Amino acid sequence: MTLVNDISINNIINLIEEWNILKYHEIEELKKSILLTSTEYILNNILDIINPDFDKKLINYIYQLHLIQIQHLYDNDTKYIVQFKIKKYINSIKPILYTKVIPPRSYKNSFIRNISYNIEHVRKKINYLQNVIQPIQRSDEWYIFRHNLLTASSAWKVFGSQSIKNQLIYEKCRPYNIYKHPPIDSPLHWGQKYEPISIEFYKKLYKTEITDYGCIKHSKYPFIGASPDGINTDSQNPRYGRMLEIKNIVNRKINGIPKLEYWIQMQLQMETCDLNECDFLETRFIEYDNEDAFYNDGSFTYSHDNKLKGAIILFSDNGIPHYEYAPLYITKNEYDNWVEYILDKNSHCEWVQNQFWKLDEYSNILVLRNKLWFTNAVPYIENIWNIILHERCYGYEHRAPKKRKSIQCKNNLLSKCHINIEKL
Repeated sequence: MTLVNDISINNIINLIEEWNILKYHEIEELKKSILLTSTEYILNNILDIINPDFDKKLINYIYQLHLIQIQHLYDNDTKYIVQFKIKKYINSIKPILYTKVIPPRSYKNSFIRNISYNIEHVRKKINYLQNVIQPIQRSDEWYIFRHNLLTASSAWKVFGSQSIKNQLIYEKCRPYNIYKHPPIDSPLHWGQKYEPISIEFYKKLYKTEITDYGCIKHSKYPFIGASPDGINTDSQNPRYGRMLEIKNIVNRKINGIPKLEYWIQMQLQMETCDLNECDFLETRFIEYDNEDAFYNDGSFTYSHDNKLKGAIILFSDNGIPHYEYAPLYITKNEYDNWVEYILDKNSHCEWVQNQFWKLDEYSNILVLRNKLWFTNAVPYIENIWNIILHERCYGYEHRAPKKRKSIQCKNNLLSKCHINIEKL
């Protein structure tokens, strides 16, 4: 067995770090160059930060640029050492880059930043939001109000392909048809159904309070609006003033990296509310096939693999789904009493079924406001809005999705059935 096989990875790394192939002043010059070129790349490509792989592309660009410049100075025996050193210095620069130039696209988890907060400043912002005249969320007025704005949830289309831009313009130009109740088996309905549970889970997890808001219009750009899922409003909690965005996914993988459309949505929400932090909570709920499956999986509150469980009662209120949510972490006796109370409370509705769920997976990460991105992005958003205003008056039909032409079979031999069923 060779010596290398006997040495741990950490020891190998330590040996490489002790290999001084660069002098001190060369190292400092290299770090300065990395910081300068990284800054230039960000400033020249700031709109690209919407893409989940922005950080990887930035690092790869800086790495390749400096590798080309210095690798020819060393022989083949040390080229891997050079590569290691460059990557090390790039990583050492990242904290400076993401403090002095822009914040990172997102963090790997949610945490309390080590910065000083002006509580009164945050309180004034929250008081302002609470006093803004706004329609009640998901009311008729709320949908109409949103139709006359580029909302945070749809603004990502501004940065999409031409067909996606056409879709956005067409949607905003045609007369709005209030449609508040998506099909019960749709991903949109699933997300709305489990949002209250996700909020309660977040509140219990961080011992905080979340206040819900309607649709808020940007104070400076009246064509931009946002409907945040909630804002931390417990002034005694270190997350005070932090926004909350929830995605209850159905079958997508949770990787802790916000998709393009979600990142843009959070940025516009923070800009509209003038707040600097947002927790991005993704959850995956699984529903049990029946009540027996729920009771046979661990305890009443936790599954056998220690995952949170709970219950929902579904009613039909004149054909409209209405959900009642059992409080989290309750006992079986408390649940039975709750069911009796809820059935009496909703006696005017038709009971449909009791549903049982398990929180199979969740991720919560911190996303910071990126003012530099917004400054560069808002002209593109405004341009699309001006097109919408113009085409509302002068015609938008050319933006309509093109209908697919059905392929008609010209050969009669292919368009007829030639099976003799009498012989079957």
